[in-house]
Amino acid sequence: MVNLNATQFQKQDVLRTVTVGFQPYMPFSQQYAMSLRQQGEPGYFEISPQPLSGDPMLPTTGKGKEYSFETRMRTYMGKGEGGLAHMSRYHSPDRATQVANSPPQGAGSASTIAGRQLSKMFESKMDLKGFKFTDVGEQALGTFSESMDKEMGGDDRTSSQYVNRGVKRSAKFWGNDFDIKLEQTDPVFREFLEHTIGKKEMEGVHSLEMTRAKGNSTTNKLLSMSQKELGTNDAKQGRINFKKHVDSKLSIMNTKIKDAVIDMAKSTKSLEKYEAYRVNKVGGSSALAARGLIMTNAKDIVATTIRDFLGKTARSNMIAQIEGSTEPAKHLYQVRLGKRMLGFALISAKSIRLDDKISYPKLEVAPKVMVIETLEGANHLINAYGDFLIEQKSVDVELVSSQIAKANDYANNIAVLTEDRVAHMYHSASVSAAEMVRDNTGLTVGDTVQSNIRLLPMDIAENLRQQMILHFTKGGASRKFAQWYNRLFDKSNILTKAWYSSIGMVGKRGGSFSEEWTYGDDKGNPNKRFLGVWSKASQDTWKNDVGRNVSLSPFIISRRKGVAAFRTGGEFGND
Repeated sequence: MVNLNATQFQKQDVLRTVTVGFQPYMPFSQQYAMSLRQQGEPGYFEISPQPLSGDPMLPTTGKGKEYSFETRMRTYMGKGEGGLAHMSRYHSPDRATQVANSPPQGAGSASTIAGRQLSKMFESKMDLKGFKFTDVGEQALGTFSESMDKEMGGDDRTSSQYVNRGVKRSAKFWGNDFDIKLEQTDPVFREFLEHTIGKKEMEGVHSLEMTRAKGNSTTNKLLSMSQKELGTNDAKQGRINFKKHVDSKLSIMNTKIKDAVIDMAKSTKSLEKYEAYRVNKVGGSSALAARGLIMTNAKDIVATTIRDFLGKTARSNMIAQIEGSTEPAKHLYQVRLGKRMLGFALISAKSIRLDDKISYPKLEVAPKVMVIETLEGANHLINAYGDFLIEQKSVDVELVSSQIAKANDYANNIAVLTEDRVAHMYHSASVSAAEMVRDNTGLTVGDTVQSNIRLLPMDIAENLRQQMILHFTKGGASRKFAQWYNRLFDKSNILTKAWYSSIGMVGKRGGSFSEEWTYGDDKGNPNKRFLGVWSKASQDTWKNDVGRNVSLSPFIISRRKGVAAFRTGGEFGND
C-alpha cells in the first residue's frame, strides 16, 4: 500500500499536478495583476492575482475618494468600523462569504476546458514507463551500493562479479521475500555489515530486512522505536533499551504463536492439516506451518509481524539447507531508533516440542543487538554505509555525498512511477478551488467553486513555467501559450458578469448584493454611496492580465501536491 505521506512524493521530480481554476477574488487594492511565483524548483510555479504596488490605504479617485478601497472591501466583508459598522454587519454570514459560495455554474466547466487545453499544449520527452516497486529506501540503498562498487572496483570489474553471487533463489522461494538479498549486493556492503555487527554474527546471514519507520502508534514495523520510546541519545544506553524492547515484542509474539498451536492441537482435523502442511509444502517446517495458523488483518500489527518473521525464518532455513550450513538460520532486521540511531537484530526461530507429534517455532534474537549513530534523515542505513566507506575505505566525502543524493533522487522518482500511476498520466479530476489556493491572500475560501487538477510529466510543467517566465519578464512566450493565457481573462470577464447578474440574494434596500455595491454608484442607499466594490454588469473586470474590483479570478498552480492521489482507489483515481 502506498504511503501518501511518503518521502518519494515530497522529493520526486518526474511528475507534477497542474491545477487551473477560477476563484472569487476579494482584493484590498482596487487594481491588481497576475503575478508569477516560481518557487525555485523545476516545474513548480503559481500564477495568481496580487495587489499592485502602492499604499492600499490611499483613497480611490473620483466620487467617494474619501474611502480607500480597503475600507470599502472590509465593509463589504462585515468588518466595517465606526459609522460603517452597523451597515457592514447587517448580514450574517457576511456578504463576501455568501457571494463567494454563489459562483456562476460555468466556472467548473471553464476550468476543465482550460486544463484540457493546457495539458495538450506540449509533448513530454521523458521516459515514463511504470515500475513495480515497493520501498524507496531499498531502491536507494541498492542504487548507491552498486554505484560505489563500480567506483571502487574500477572499469575491469564486470557486473557478474557482484550480482547473483551465492545461492540462486528459484521459483520455490514463494512470496514474502526479503528486502535485500546480500548475495546480490556489492561485497563491500557485506563488509560494512560485518564491521557493524560482527563477522561471526553475520555467518549464515543472507538477507536483510530494513525499515525507515519511526516507531509510533501507526507504524507497521513492530520493532521500531520513536525517540520518546528509546528515551536516550546515547548509543550504549540505546543498545540496552533496544534489546529490552525487542525481547518484549518477541515475547508477545511467541505467546501468540504457542497459543495458536495449542488451540490447533485440540482438533484432530486441524492437527492433520497442520502436519500435512509442515511435511509436504516446499520448505516445510514448524515455522511455515505455524505461520498458516496466524490470522491477520490490516490493524493487527502483532499478527502481521509474526507472519512476516516466520516467513523469513522459513526462507532462511531453506537457504541453510541448500548450502549445507550448520549455522543457525538467521535473518537480519534493521530498524530506525529515534532521530539519529540505527538498530540491528538477528532473528531466528528455535523449534520447541509441544508433544511427541507437534513442535512450534520460538522466535529468538541473538544475545547481542547493535545500535549505531548516524545522520538524521529519512534513510538511516544508506547514511551509515556512506560513513563506513569514508572512514574505513577512505572514499572521498564529496563522492559519497553526491552518490547518496543521486541514489535518493533516483529512488524517489522510480517509487512514484508505479505502473498504476503512469496509467493515470494526463487524467484529471475536479477539486475544490478553495483547497488549492488556501495560502493566497485575497482569494476567498469558498467551498463551491471547482478547479481542474491534472497529472502531468514534470518536463511539461517545466515547459509551462518557462513560458510564463518569458511572458512576465522578457516577453516572447509561444503563440499557443499566449493565446491560451489571454483566453483565461476573456473567460474570467464572462464569468464575472454572469456572477454579478446571477446573485439572487437581496440587499437591505431590495437590490441584489452586486447591484447594491456597484463601484461609483451614487443613487442607491445613501449609506452606501461610493462604497461599491463591484464593476458594473456591462464592464470588463480584466484588461489583459490586470484586474479591477471584485472578480472571478483565474489561477494556475503546479506542484507535487496531489500526485499520490492519482492511483486506482485514490482520490483522483478516476478520470
